[in-house]
Amino acid sequence: MVSRVGIPALISTLGVWQITAGLAFRVTRGITVGDLPEGVRWWGSGTVLGLPVPVVIFIVVAVVAYFVLNYTTYGRAVYAVGGNPASAWLSGIKVKNVQFSVYAISGFFAGLAAFIMLGRSESGSTQLLRGLEIDSIAAATIGGVSLMGGRGTLIGMVLGVLIIGVVNNGLSVLFADPATTSIVKGSIMITAVVIDYMRRRRS
Repeated sequence: MVSRVGIPALISTLGVWQITAGLAFRVTRGITVGDLPEGVRWWGSGTVLGLPVPVVIFIVVAVVAYFVLNYTTYGRAVYAVGGNPASAWLSGIKVKNVQFSVYAISGFFAGLAAFIMLGRSESGSTQLLRGLEIDSIAAATIGGVSLMGGRGTLIGMVLGVLIIGVVNNGLSVLFADPATTSIVKGSIMITAVVIDYMRRRRS
């Protein structure tokens, strides 16, 4: 939809999100699915050399992504397409193919994250991670990833994820109500976007 048809990425994301959420609710009828195989639980609760499996996966993915984005032709093409698709196309980059591959990779890692959470919670529910999309956007913007594309680093993204994790834990420890939590996260996201906008104007 994004790379071939040209539908805006945000609209495509929200549309597919609603469709898949509806399908999931239809399949499960809104009932939490439990009694998962032991192998599934290992991905969320197992350990490798004393480290939790999710942590090991996070580190491996971060290292590989850092190498690809900073030391390969493909990584440079991703930044070029994100920053200015027209200029990237004039430079000989196959813009549509790069866009297609980036969304495919993103979808794969979203599925992997969902599978890990399935193992951690030892159950499947359509309500389990409601609101996580806001945390994802906030983590990206805090980490310096531009919502306009073409700017951002893997290290910044990791730091953004860690900051959002600390904020969530802090609000939980303080027993913050849902309204306060929403206000804090929304304020953080807007602040990060404003900072990105000001940086773009200066550059």
